Amino acid sequence: KNGVNCQFYLTRLDEEVPSDSGIHVRDWVPYSEYVELLKKAKCLLDIVPPNTDCNTLRVNEALSYKCKILTNNENITSEEFYDAKNVSVYKIAEDINIEFLLEEYNNPEYNGYVTKTTPKALIKHLDKVLYGKGEESYE
Repeated sequence: KNGVNCQFYLTRLDEEVPSDSGIHVRDWVPYSEYVELLKKAKCLLDIVPPNTDCNTLRVNEALSYKCKILTNNENITSEEFYDAKNVSVYKIAEDINIEFLLEEYNNPEYNGYVTKTTPKALIKHLDKVLYGKGEESYE
């Protein structure tokens, strides 16, 4: 409907869901499979518990794979990478703007934010902090 094809992967769901609903219920999804799904996705739905004041790892992963983010985490709007063209915040399902989902990903620079959050950057940072090795370069 509306030109949007949604696929949801949920764990620990007690209810039966229709097989044609786009909802996949599994005990768990291996991380390698999750990354492959994310690479193909245009938008990631990130649902956090109420009063959450930090981002999930899914947000960094979505940014790394140039995937839009749809979240209920209102604090995301104060992050340095926030761009309303790529990140949409909702309170209730009726707030979700279908046009946001249909528009292409905007490819901003994020002032190097994505580069700073890669596993390679984390290892370089830990080497510097823990062992005094190398420089704090994120390239």
